Amino acid sequence: MASKRTELRGQKAIDLWKQGKDAWNKWVADNPDADVDFIGVNFAEHREEGQALSFQGFRFPNGSVYFIGA
Repeated sequence: MASKRTELRGQKAIDLWKQGKDAWNKWVADNPDADVDFIGVNFAEHREEGQALSFQGFRFPNGSVYFIGA
């Protein structure tokens, strides 16, 4: 029986993103084949005042990555 692929989605994905690229990239290194789902996320609602909205320096796993409607 195949094991279920690790998924990072919803509030858990947002919370990890808000921790910054170092925490995010560590999670990706520990979960290299995971899927990431930001479907429908309004990032402007989750960033700190004056914080630039950027994924510069963030690595993504080899699985599927979704930003549909984000």
